[in-house]
Parts: sequence; structure tokens; C-alpha cells
Amino acid sequence: MLHDTGAQKYVNWEVTNVIQIKNKYGFRIVLHYLDGTKKIQQKSGFLTKKVANEERNKTIGALYSGTYIVYTDISVNDFYVHWLEDDIKNRVRSSNTYNSFKNIVYNYILPMLGTKKLINISKGDVQDLYKVSALKSPSSVRNVKTVMNISLKYAVSKKMLSTNPAENVPLPKHIKAKPYRTRNINSQKTLTLEQLYTLIEASKNTPIYLQVLFNALMGLRRSEIIGLKYSDIDFVEQTLTIQRQLGKPLDVNIEEIRKKL
Repeated sequence: MLHDTGAQKYVNWEVTNVIQIKNKYGFRIVLHYLDGTKKIQQKSGFLTKKVANEERNKTIGALYSGTYIVYTDISVNDFYVHWLEDDIKNRVRSSNTYNSFKNIVYNYILPMLGTKKLINISKGDVQDLYKVSALKSPSSVRNVKTVMNISLKYAVSKKMLSTNPAENVPLPKHIKAKPYRTRNINSQKTLTLEQLYTLIEASKNTPIYLQVLFNALMGLRRSEIIGLKYSDIDFVEQTLTIQRQLGKPLDVNIEEIRKKL
């Protein structure tokens, strides 16, 4: 259902008068999309014309305020498949962010909420998700919170939700706020100066020598090293400016690349 309209945002709408439908009462909503398509929804089963009119007035109010929910039968599982493949995959530049988001969705969010209807997610559900995620991986629960807020904000923008249930839901109290611009260094995993010299010497005459050199001596990330250009180097001032990062493209075919090498 999501792919039928691409989860578009409707640009115009119409609401019919209440009519009799199968010995009961109801009305229809016609949603018009920017690409010229339209979606017709029916609300029926009301026992009296008065009750149907009351519901019709509520629907018109929601349409005017922009809080009308178009997709009411979407499961959390279907929503996140759509969000990852049709939104995130088209917006990120490399596989790093996509895979990071995908990992959070499939390892934390879907196991707990996947079978629920999207419109039924409550703040309590989100709070429980954070509690379980914190027990499973205290270091990942902040990423769970980030993904929940970004994804459900998208759901609101596409009229799948009227409000974001993850908004203002705090992490469990035992998860301390992340220190600002601090880094804990594990000395057991840190190379000694002698080991560093050995690594640099061993990488000479290999395709990764410059990458090792930039990483070991300047602390550059792999994506920053790959993104370097000669124009980033000021040979007079002997400075290097990091201006971009490059990651592995999405849907890259490793075998095809190897054939060209």
C-alpha cells in the first residue's frame, strides 16, 4: 500500500455527504496527490446519520489541520521496510549510515514492535523499547532513540501518524548523558610507538601505505582518507584540510569491481 502512492503527501481533498451504505451510514474521502493520482477512502458502519455526521466533521477538522492519518493499517514492520528502502536509501550517500540504521531497526525496533500497527505505538511502547535496548546494549540505546525520532518524524510528515510518540521520551535514568566532545581511550587496544613503527614499515610497498600513514600519523578516518585530493594539501604551509568523506556506495557489486581491476 505504501508503494502505491510512494507515501506521498496529499495536496487536496474532498469529503462527500453522509449516505446510506448497506443499511447503515457512511461517507467517502477523496485524497488528491501531486502526481495527479487520487486515493478514495470510505468510512462506514455508523448506526445513525447523526453519528456519521459527527465523524465526518471530525475528519474534515483533521484534514484542515493536517493531522488526518491516511494509512491506518500499516504494521511497524512494513513501515520500516519502506522507510529504509524508499527514504533512507535514497538520501544517504554511502552504505555506512544506511547499514547503521538498518542494524538498529532489525536488531532492536522490529523484535519488540514489528507486529504492532504503526498508529498504535504509544509513548509507553517507546519507553519499553528504550529499557530493553539499554539492557541489551547500553552503548546502542542512544542510536535506537535517534532512529525512532527520525523515522517517526518522517511518518508524521507522510500522514501515517498524527503525532510522533517518540518525541520527548527520555532514555532510562541509568543511561548517563553522553559527555560533550570526550573520548575514552582503551590503552589495551592502543598501539605502542614501537608497534606503530612496525605497522608503517610493514605497509610500505603495499597499496594501503598512504592510508596507513594518514591514519597512524594524523588520526584520519577511512572515509576521510578516501576522500582526499591533492588540492586539499597546502605544500607551502604544510597543512592538510579535510573537506569531504567518501564511503562505499549503496548496492555496490564487489565482484564487478574486482573484474575491472
